[in-house]
Amino acid sequence: MRVAAIIPVGPGHEDVAFDAQRSVSEAWATSEGPFTDLQVQRVLDPWGREGRSRARNTGMDAFPEADWFLLLDADDLLMPTAFESAAVALDVTPHAVGIWGAIYTERLKVTAKNRHPLTFDDLLGETTCGTLSMGCFVRAPEARATRFNEELSNGEDFDFYLRLLDGRPFVKLEVPLVLIRDTVPNCDGTGPKQGKWVQACDAQVKRFLARRVTT
Repeated sequence: MRVAAIIPVGPGHEDVAFDAQRSVSEAWATSEGPFTDLQVQRVLDPWGREGRSRARNTGMDAFPEADWFLLLDADDLLMPTAFESAAVALDVTPHAVGIWGAIYTERLKVTAKNRHPLTFDDLLGETTCGTLSMGCFVRAPEARATRFNEELSNGEDFDFYLRLLDGRPFVKLEVPLVLIRDTVPNCDGTGPKQGKWVQACDAQVKRFLARRVTT
C-alpha cells in the first residue's frame, strides 16, 4: 500500500514544516509496515491565500495513485512508531477508512479528556473534547471523494471527519500518532491552538446534526 503525507504550510510555518517533514522521514526509516511506499508533499501557502482546506485537497490531488494519505499539520510532529501503530489498527479493523491516535500535546502529554475507545456517536456527543485530531491516516479513495470544504477557514478538519466517517468503520488508538505542538503559534498569528478552533469544530457537529434531521 502506498501512502502520501500531505503537509499544508501557511504563513510563518515554513521552518516548523521542515520539522514535521523530518519527523515523517525518521518514522518511515524505522517503519515495519503497513505501507510499501511513502511520498511527502509540503503544500506551500506563504501568504495564506489558499487556506488549509484547499492546500490539503491540492495535496491529495497530486497523488492519484496513493492508497492512503497521512494528513499532518505543519506545526506538529509524527510519532516515531506511527506507521507500526497504523499496522496494528489495520490488523484489528482491516476495512477502516481512517486511523487516529490519542490526543497528545507538548504541555499535557495524553490529555485528561482523551476519549478511548471512540464511536461515531461519541464524536457527535463529545465533539472536540479528546476525540480526533489532525495527524491521521485516511484511506485515499474515500478521502478524495469527501474532500475538505474550501469555504471553511476554521473547523474544516472536523467537518471532513464527520462526512468521511459517517457509516464507515474507523479506529481511535490508545497510543498517539502525533505530537501536537500546542506551544507553537497558529499560522494566522492568533496565538496557541484551541480558542476559535474548538468553537468552530463544535459548530460543525451542530451543522452535521441539523443536516441529518432535515434529510
